[in-house]
Amino acid sequence: MIIGWMRAFVDRPAERRAEAVRFWAAVTGAEPSGGLLVPAKGDAHVEVRSGAGLALEVADVDAALTVAHALGADAVEAGETEAVVRSPGGTVFRLEQWSGAAVRSPAAGDADVDQVCLDVPAAAFDAEVAFWSRWTGWPVRKAARPEFTAVQPPDAMPLRLLIQRLEDGTPGAHLDLRCSDLAATRAKHEELGARTLRELPWWTVMEDPAGGAYCLIAARTAE
Repeated sequence: MIIGWMRAFVDRPAERRAEAVRFWAAVTGAEPSGGLLVPAKGDAHVEVRSGAGLALEVADVDAALTVAHALGADAVEAGETEAVVRSPGGTVFRLEQWSGAAVRSPAAGDADVDQVCLDVPAAAFDAEVAFWSRWTGWPVRKAARPEFTAVQPPDAMPLRLLIQRLEDGTPGAHLDLRCSDLAATRAKHEELGARTLRELPWWTVMEDPAGGAYCLIAARTAE
């Protein structure tokens, strides 16, 4: 199966979409086009929309959906050129026809949206890791902390994929921004209307003005 491109979704309710677009355009340095955040160079890989946390652009949507189903995923919606899929661990993502996007944009400023973290209940964690590894064909590697496993895409992809084991909670996904100066980035985001929810040794959990959580990650950490 050929995965041509990835896009991260800032999944926010429709009534708060305008707030989210303003904030995320400001922190990424991108130009909003509807919900798509278009960088000055390279192809877009971040979009504000409702209903999923990740889009995989593939050469053949029907073939990709068939493989996903054989590995335990369910189609929530399916069409000729796109589908909404629920993984075995409950992650909702989109399959779309590959648009031809192929050029990763350079980081804007001191922070870069470079990772989608899939939040998975502990009971489904092993099945979720197995699904993403087998379905994408990408290698799995252990991260610095035992609750995380990385599924490593090719270098040409604009995003990395991290799977986090939750001791409780519901499945979901959030964005991670890698920061050269975590404290300075946090201060900038707070000036733009975000607030800090939790500080940990190597990352900080934030909430954007539209009410959604994301993380700022120190650049020197692996995950």
